Amino acid sequence: MLFSFILGAIIGSFINVVVYRLPRNMSIIYPSSHCPFCKKRLRFYELIPILSFLFQKGRCRNCKAKIPERYFLIEIINALLFLILFNKFGFNIYFLKYALFISLLVIVSFIDLEHYIISNEVVFFGVIAGILFAFLEKNFMAYFLGAILGLFVMTLIYLFSRGGMGAGDVKLAFLIGLFVGKKLILLSLLISFVVGAFIGILLILSKIKNRKDPIPFGPYLSIGAVFTIFYGEEILNYYINTFLM
Repeated sequence: MLFSFILGAIIGSFINVVVYRLPRNMSIIYPSSHCPFCKKRLRFYELIPILSFLFQKGRCRNCKAKIPERYFLIEIINALLFLILFNKFGFNIYFLKYALFISLLVIVSFIDLEHYIISNEVVFFGVIAGILFAFLEKNFMAYFLGAILGLFVMTLIYLFSRGGMGAGDVKLAFLIGLFVGKKLILLSLLISFVVGAFIGILLILSKIKNRKDPIPFGPYLSIGAVFTIFYGEEILNYYINTFLM
């Protein structure tokens, strides 16, 4: 269990690099990690996931500039998700599959929150990985149909929303369907819209947003997908046993 948490935090640290550099068309490999304010190269003890942020009190050791809370949030969120994932599946192909998928969703969500875009590079990489896992599970058609169903539903919503839904959300729905399959994709999308509507209403009521402000939908699609991975089967079984039996 501890291993999964540490692994999630380490990958979360790399996710921070991707989230910062990818929208700015920077290499995610070079240069090495450095402070975005004073450009000083970070030493190994400044790169310890979660702990370095806490020990440095959220500031650069050199220039004392405040480090965005996003760095800490991504590392702790990814670590906790990996821990929950390990508790549900153990360490097997499903853990590897969903650990990769969840990490991609974290990247997509935080880029969308800041830049209002769904990264094509992340989606493309995810689609390739999803196809490989579908073949490894020897159940390609079920996942392919999930992707097509997700694409179809979100395309209809995109067309009828008249700009309210972005094309990137359509591509993300295809990716989600490829990982959760035909059995769970509709539940995943339903959860996304329920969560999105609830949070959207709260943002408007609290005057953080108004009705005309764009609200990125990628994070809500991601929340729906993650919730479905963890609890989708249980929700479907409860529905079938309660209403259809």
